[in-house]
Amino acid sequence: MVITGYALDIGKIIHIEGTDINCGIPVHIVQELSFGHADHGELLITDAVYKETFGDEYFEIFEFDWFSTTFQGVKLEYCRLNLNQEKYVEMREKNRDGDIDLFRNTI
Repeated sequence: MVITGYALDIGKIIHIEGTDINCGIPVHIVQELSFGHADHGELLITDAVYKETFGDEYFEIFEFDWFSTTFQGVKLEYCRLNLNQEKYVEMREKNRDGDIDLFRNTI
């Protein structure tokens, strides 16, 4: 398998101590989106991630393209994050004196 993009979801997973094995619905959803829907390094987030982060000032620099797919018989809503260059530059200028990392508290 070739990873062509990235995806984020929220939910409960099982981690097997001492391994890199993680199981759970969020893991499967992320795999589906990463391998089947994300291209060219795109970042996709589920509607659950969007709802959890909605209103965070650091997400103001993104625009969202919404899509839906069916995953294991269930409709799944997700979006692609697109950087709005103007808002990004504006936020960098606003935070220049604080010298903070724009993505520290986000993705």
